[in-house]
Amino acid sequence: MRDALREGLKKWKALPEVETKAGALRVPEHGPVDGTYYRVPPQNSLILNVYTRALDHVTDNQFADAVCKIGAGDEAARDHLWLTEPEWKSLIPPNPKISQKFPMPEKIAERILRFHFVDNTRGEPPFWRKNDIRSRDLNLIVEEVKQSSVRLRIQGTSLLSTQEDATKSERGFDASLLGYIEYDSTKTAITRFSVVAVGDHWGTGAHTQRGTRLGRTPLGIAFELTDGKAPADRVAPQGARELASYFGRN
Repeated sequence: MRDALREGLKKWKALPEVETKAGALRVPEHGPVDGTYYRVPPQNSLILNVYTRALDHVTDNQFADAVCKIGAGDEAARDHLWLTEPEWKSLIPPNPKISQKFPMPEKIAERILRFHFVDNTRGEPPFWRKNDIRSRDLNLIVEEVKQSSVRLRIQGTSLLSTQEDATKSERGFDASLLGYIEYDSTKTAITRFSVVAVGDHWGTGAHTQRGTRLGRTPLGIAFELTDGKAPADRVAPQGARELASYFGRN
C-alpha cells in the first residue's frame, strides 16, 4: 500500500501544472448514497464494544495474554455488537422475581454466537453458519430487584463446530460465558451490559491462516456497553455486511 501511494504521488508530480493547479478539476456531487453500504446503528439501539484476545494458560483456571508475533494475534481485535430497541427490551422480564431464569432470546443468542464468537485477531474471520451451532445453553437469571432497577446474570455454554462431531471438525469454539445486565426503570435504559466468554478455539479460515496457533488454544471475548457517542463506537459490526442476515431477517 505504501509503494502504491508513492507511485501515485510520482505520477501526480509528473502531470502538467495546468492539470494539477487549484480549480483545474471539478468533482461533481456524488449522488444518492448506496444504502447497502451505509450502515448506521438502528435508532435507540444498544451498542456494545467487543474485544477478542488470544490467550495462554497460566494454570487450568487462569489465563494470560498469548505470546504471539505482531500481526499474528498479538493485539486485541475490536468489533461492535448491535441490538435493536425491541431486542434489548426483550432481555428485561416485565415482572422480575429473584432467581427467575429464562433463556436468552433466540435472535440475540444466535447473533452473538455466529458473528461475535469468532477469532478475528488475524485477518478476516469466517463467520459461523446457523447449523454450526451444535449446542447452546445461554440463560438470564434475575439476581436483584429494587424499586428502580433490576440486575440479571448471564450464564451459559455453547459449542460451535463445522462438523456435528466436534472432535473431527476443522474449526470450532467450545466456550463458557458469564456476564451481568443492569436495567434502570426510571431511565428505561440498560446501564450495564458486561459479558466475558472464554474457551478453546481451533481451526482457521481462508483469510486467517497467517500465524494460526496449532491445536485447541484459549480464546477470550469481552463485551461492554458503550453510549455510542464516539465515532469509533458507531462503526458497523464486522459481520454486518448484510444487515438483514446480521439481524436474523429473511
